[in-house]
Amino acid sequence: MMDIIIEVNNISSIKQLSQEACKQALELWGRSFENHAADYAPVDTGRLQNSIGHHPEGDDTMVVQTNVEYAVYQELGTSKQKGTPFFRPAAYNHLAEYKALIEQALK
Repeated sequence: MMDIIIEVNNISSIKQLSQEACKQALELWGRSFENHAADYAPVDTGRLQNSIGHHPEGDDTMVVQTNVEYAVYQELGTSKQKGTPFFRPAAYNHLAEYKALIEQALK
């Protein structure tokens, strides 16, 4: 299994915001990240692409993951096969979008 976890480290400074706004911000980020990861995922049968999902863990963490056992080999490659990253591009290529989604939800 492969997970990407985003934690809000400065939760104390955000506590004045409603809990609902924080949940909404994390949900928007999770949905967007999930969609981008699925877009980048290599497709043969579609199993990997369809397995990517997100869910909250507590009040300040959103997890995006896949339970497909070969996902890590697709992401990182092996000694015999070059990787086809899908989580890393989803994370790094859309930082401005994620920031804007979170800021909008927290306004």
